[in-house]
Amino acid sequence: MACVCRASHPGILLQVITANEFYNLSKRDADIAVRTTRNPPEHLIGKKIGVMAMAVFGSRRYLQGHRSKNLSDHDWIAVDDSLGHNASLGWLAKIKPLDDVPYRTNSFTGVGQACVAGLGLAVLPCFIGDTQPALKRVTSVIDECANDLWILTHPDLRNTVRVKTVFQALQIEFGKAAPLLAGGQARKVRG
Repeated sequence: MACVCRASHPGILLQVITANEFYNLSKRDADIAVRTTRNPPEHLIGKKIGVMAMAVFGSRRYLQGHRSKNLSDHDWIAVDDSLGHNASLGWLAKIKPLDDVPYRTNSFTGVGQACVAGLGLAVLPCFIGDTQPALKRVTSVIDECANDLWILTHPDLRNTVRVKTVFQALQIEFGKAAPLLAGGQARKVRG
C-alpha cells in the first residue's frame, strides 16, 4: 500500500504506527486508523473494509508431537491483557484458564512467532496463520472471534487530499486481501 501511494503521490509522507494503543483521531494523534471493531465510534467516519477472521493454528512440528483432539490438553499461546478486549481471550478462557497459558505477549505477531516456534496452539487472525508455511489450521474459523475491519478518520479530514488519497489506497489494498482476512482462500506466502 505504501508503495502504491508513494508512487502515485510522492508528496505524501507516511508514518505507519503498529501498536495496541488507540490513537485519538479527534486530537489529531493520527489522520487515519485501521481498527477492528463491531461498533466504530460515532464521532468518526469510515468504511467497513471486511471481516477479520480467526482460527486455531499450530505448528506442524508441535502437532506431530501432540495429537490429542481435546483442545484443553494442549499448551497455548495467547495475547496478554493489553489486548483484553479481543474476543479470542474470552473464547480461549472457555478451553483453558488464562492463568494456565504459559506464553502470552502483547501482539498477534508475537503470538504467531511463538506458534511457528512450536510453543503450542494459538488463536490467530487467519491472515497471519494462513501465510505461515510452518502453521496448520486446527479449527475452522471461530465466528465469535471474528471482527469487522474499518478504516476511520475524523470528519474534518475527509476532504483533505492526502487523507482521501491514502484512504482510497487502503480500501483498494484491503479489498484485494479480503478473502485472506475473512479466512477464505488461504494463500501461502513463501519467503
